[in-house]
Amino acid sequence: MNDARKRIAGNINITDSLCWEWMGTPRDNGYCRTTYKRASWYVHRLSYASFIGVIPNGYDVCHKCDNRRCCNPNHLFIGTRRDNMQDAVKKNRVAKGDIISIHIRGEKCHMAKLTDLEVLEIRRLNMDGENTSSISKKFNITTDNIRRIIRRDTWRHI
Repeated sequence: MNDARKRIAGNINITDSLCWEWMGTPRDNGYCRTTYKRASWYVHRLSYASFIGVIPNGYDVCHKCDNRRCCNPNHLFIGTRRDNMQDAVKKNRVAKGDIISIHIRGEKCHMAKLTDLEVLEIRRLNMDGENTSSISKKFNITTDNIRRIIRRDTWRHI
């Protein structure tokens, strides 16, 4: 990966905050790409891989500096997608147009028709032998939803 290090070093501008800003034009999402050994890479991922090491499969390379053009390995860290999204929310840096998927579960979801206590009651009624049709009428939801709750396909967090 020494070739990658040379490629990066030859295409950066070091800012006052010590960000290594890639001089190429960023994509619409603000990140820069380059080609290395016939493969397209996000520059910050290539930098992490060449200066620090392997990026675990399914992990993001996140920015401490919040500068998407930065590829300084000292400004990068590994995290899950969830870690990265929570970091974005915590730092109040969710850019316009970004899609953030942080799972809001249960009654905290604005679309929830049930409370956590009602879900527990549905499961209790089922354990007591009440049929799904009767339970669905009590809670004014479909029998399919009752079955999903009982099987824990939904409301798994409680």
